[in-house]
Amino acid sequence: EKVSQFLFLSKMRGSDDRPLSLNLSGLLRYTIEILYPRLLESKIEVETAINPDIPLFGVEEQIKQVILNIMINSIEELNENKIDHRKIEMRAKENHGRITIEISNNGRQISSHLVESIFQPFISTKKLGTGLGLSVCKQIIEKHEGVISVRSNPEQTTFVIELPVMVDKGVKEE
Repeated sequence: EKVSQFLFLSKMRGSDDRPLSLNLSGLLRYTIEILYPRLLESKIEVETAINPDIPLFGVEEQIKQVILNIMINSIEELNENKIDHRKIEMRAKENHGRITIEISNNGRQISSHLVESIFQPFISTKKLGTGLGLSVCKQIIEKHEGVISVRSNPEQTTFVIELPVMVDKGVKEE
């Protein structure tokens, strides 16, 4: 996985990454299902507020990689945290041609100097982290003409992904 992330950083993948029409809502719910055993084992509650049928034109595997990376980071952070009530919140909505995805956890606050540089390669809050995961996420979101950011306070850390509602060039928007 780490080698794949490094290779992704060194060059954007090509021919197999064809953008398609996606149902982002289903994709987000699918990532939670994949992680369900790990969430259950870690006693992490997941709250969702995902609007149904959010349309996105993009590369499914890349969007999955971003969501899974942020979710796994959240799970790992909460596992290191000694609080009783561990919680991840996932929100997604489409508003005026923009999609907003927010993934929050109630783990430790990320220090302000790390918030500024957390998407740069080789920056990590983990003892054994390579610092490639969030850098790859940033490249993927930018490739999809979006923006990824983070905000953190003592109560929660939230990753915010904003994407345009893109349509296939051959299909007219209604």
